Amino acid sequence: APRRMPFWTLCVLFVALRVTLRFCKVSDVCLRLKVPFRLSAPYFEGPK
Repeated sequence: APRRMPFWTLCVLFVALRVTLRFCKVSDVCLRLKVPFRLSAPYFEGPK
């Protein structure tokens, strides 16, 4: 039993870390895509 606990805890931490990294990457991509469009929208609408 004592040998299985660290293994499971490591697995849980590893999975949680991967999920958090994926979430951070997705959120960063979304922010990078949304911010430029929001900033450039007035410039595109202005000349029209």
